[in-house]
Amino acid sequence: SITNDKTVAEGTTLTIGTTSVNTNISLAANTIINNLGTISLNGGITGTDVTSTWINNANAVLNISGALLSTGTLDAVTSPNTVNYNGAGAQNIKVPAESYHTLMVSNAGTKSLIGNVPVDSAVSIGGAVVLEEGSYILSGDANLIMSGTTELKMTRTTDEDVYPELRGTYSLTGGTVTITQNGDSAVVNEGPYYNLKLNGTHGYDLGAVSSIANNLDILNTAFLNNNSVLS
Repeated sequence: SITNDKTVAEGTTLTIGTTSVNTNISLAANTIINNLGTISLNGGITGTDVTSTWINNANAVLNISGALLSTGTLDAVTSPNTVNYNGAGAQNIKVPAESYHTLMVSNAGTKSLIGNVPVDSAVSIGGAVVLEEGSYILSGDANLIMSGTTELKMTRTTDEDVYPELRGTYSLTGGTVTITQNGDSAVVNEGPYYNLKLNGTHGYDLGAVSSIANNLDILNTAFLNNNSVLS
């Protein structure tokens, strides 16, 4: 267990553990790690209580394959910095103290929101990852970047909101955005999209959608209120 405050110096590149032998870092109470370098952790970070704190400072990168502070505090708001959940299996996305600057999910497995997560600069989904929002919300001015066989999934019940909620530029060279709407109706963000999958029991307005490069799938009893993108 780390019991004293530590600083990872700017320019440091450090790999901890291996893909076959994971290493977990344990932070004691009232312990702060200030990361100014690039750390690739094959394993997870655990905390004793809310005062166990990891701070990604300017230009810092944290690549992590395991759990990130299910107990503790993550500060990842400084511009620019990146937190990359890059495990081969399932991971939960830590709710940060304020927001993520850049949130990446890569490699494979399902990465799940466990609370609402604001992102300021970019959300990048790569490899074969499924980013599962569930009923929680990725929000903010971040750009959305998707490639490969990735999927961004969300389930919504509110009426006439715009989904996905990210307000930045969408750069989707692959992957699928899947929306399940169980409320009254939904407006789909302008995109553009590679694959778009609409599920649930209510209508979707595609009037703002700029383009769909590959497939549009409409499942269950979902239907289109506005399909001008298809004309």
